[in-house]
Amino acid sequence: MKWIKYIQYLFVAISVATLAYLVFSMTQGNEAAGVDIMLKWAYVSLAVAIIVSLVFPIANLFSNPKGAGKTLLYLLACVLIIGGCYMMSSTEPVVNSAGGFFEDPFTLKITDTGLYTAYITLVITAVAAIGSE
Repeated sequence: MKWIKYIQYLFVAISVATLAYLVFSMTQGNEAAGVDIMLKWAYVSLAVAIIVSLVFPIANLFSNPKGAGKTLLYLLACVLIIGGCYMMSSTEPVVNSAGGFFEDPFTLKITDTGLYTAYITLVITAVAAIGSE
């Protein structure tokens, strides 16, 4: 499992490099290029996190069949939380800073789902941290 540490170092190094590029591009007056690189790295990081979050529990099911019940229970809880957040989210247009509206229903629904999911997981994390002490 030593290779995981090296992958973490690689991700940190790439993150620091993209941040440095953002700062450098902002000082040169070309902040769009820096923001573009940061967004692409954020998308890559998110994709890796999603893949790892799905692959490792599934691999754990096969390597530890006794713990399969817990893993499936946690997976079901995640699906229920995200599904509930999707059901609660709205597609009403939102006023933007330019005085116009964000009107794309898909984007509004996904954005609300992400926000609600983040709020709920923040509360669950806080309760778990306090409860474990």
